[in-house]
Amino acid sequence: MFLKKELLQNHKMEIKVMKKQLLIIGITLILLTVGFSGCTENNSNNNITSKTNEKKIIGQWTGTSLDSTQTITFNFYANESCILTVNEKSE
Repeated sequence: MFLKKELLQNHKMEIKVMKKQLLIIGITLILLTVGFSGCTENNSNNNITSKTNEKKIIGQWTGTSLDSTQTITFNFYANESCILTVNEKSE
């Protein structure tokens, strides 16, 4: 009987931890969505002139897609805009 109570208590604690993790993931996704909501322009030729480089205030972020087949670049500018560039990786 005691073992059943202990197992039930452990299960309830695991559920609480999972709910907290889900909440943290949800909040993170919302913040990322809101943060990047202004990034709607897609520039596929990856040409940035020196004039636009002078307007940068935050800089450039470059990453890789989850399946590592694409390079993703965000360029952030002082006028609160950004340019998203997605390029296929060549192997």
